[in-house]
Amino acid sequence: MYKILNKTLLCAALCLTAGIANAKDGAYVGVQGGYSWIQTPEIRDHKAAGGNNLVDHNRGDYAWGVNTGYETSVARNFSAGAELAYNDDGNSTITYASYNTYTISSNDIDLLLTAKYNLASSPFYIGAKAGVASVDQRYQIDKYVSGTPDQTRSNYGFRPVVDLTLGYNINKNFDLYLGYKHIFARDADRTSEAFKKTPADPVSPDVYRGISTVDTANLGLAYHF
Repeated sequence: MYKILNKTLLCAALCLTAGIANAKDGAYVGVQGGYSWIQTPEIRDHKAAGGNNLVDHNRGDYAWGVNTGYETSVARNFSAGAELAYNDDGNSTITYASYNTYTISSNDIDLLLTAKYNLASSPFYIGAKAGVASVDQRYQIDKYVSGTPDQTRSNYGFRPVVDLTLGYNINKNFDLYLGYKHIFARDADRTSEAFKKTPADPVSPDVYRGISTVDTANLGLAYHF
């Protein structure tokens, strides 16, 4: 009878902990790499020969980032915590009239609250992060009329950010995850007026104001201490 009771209690304990067996309480560090899109407007050169010509864009670029945080189990299958992250979101390039090149580069420091749901009896988990991003974007005219020096402007501000993840617990220390991050910022089309000039017009970086939205898809690896 006691043997049966002991086995029953053991099975119950295993079932109870199965859902949180993959939860990793404590501090962690991570690194990720992927691709980002800085939402610059679709600019059309209305004054060019023929009119309404779409200016060449390269909105995407490779991105990378690092993070550190702390998480703890708060309920069966569920953990929560906080995270600090740095991300380099690459560049968005606009080529205007073949010799003017406008580049917007972006990086951000994020302070996030995190939540993770570990799928019961599975190494997989889904996660969500939300918080505020300190965004620094630099606008530069890389090439201008011959003899004119490069011009730059930096735009800085705080913006809301969300990040959704799908992860896989490799073992008690490592997990691999796919993530998609969105920084809520300026509507790209609102910046288009800054570029409705002929190539001969003096375009100053001061015409570009505000922070553009950034989307990033990444693959990351985290180590839990």
